[in-house]
Amino acid sequence: MGDGRHVPLSFDGAGVVDRAFGYVARRLGSGDSGRVEDQVRSGKLEAYLYFRYALAKEASRDIADVAGGVEKALIFLENRCEEFPGEPVRLGLVVARKTAAMQSLVEAVCEAVSREAADRIPGLRSFDRFLSVELIDAEALRAGTGLAAMINSIYEPPITVWPED
Repeated sequence: MGDGRHVPLSFDGAGVVDRAFGYVARRLGSGDSGRVEDQVRSGKLEAYLYFRYALAKEASRDIADVAGGVEKALIFLENRCEEFPGEPVRLGLVVARKTAAMQSLVEAVCEAVSREAADRIPGLRSFDRFLSVELIDAEALRAGTGLAAMINSIYEPPITVWPED
């Protein structure tokens, strides 16, 4: 962005989805991402919840790698998902500073990942977007607006998905 990083005009969501399925396969002790994809497609809840988490983690990683300035990524309402497909994945990126370039990148990532996930998992086609991302800067934290209002929630606390401990 301002530091010489290139912001892609388009983004391939397949890599994010593939890495998410790989994560699920590792978590479930299966070496077969295709088998895991079938489990998610059929609505097996444990595989699906891992997939939601991994998708948010992988998308966050890609955004942080390209854009820089991402301090952490938080997934919201994850614990409310008790059925397939539940609700879309809501991701908050705590950033040093919101920029138009970062917002454009986030939009491209959300669109590409949502489209790829829906192509591979028909049950997700009911969502306009399966992944939505909100940039949270110091101003939003101070004002407690949007997802920033939920950061310190004791009822629906977010889960940090990036960076990993």
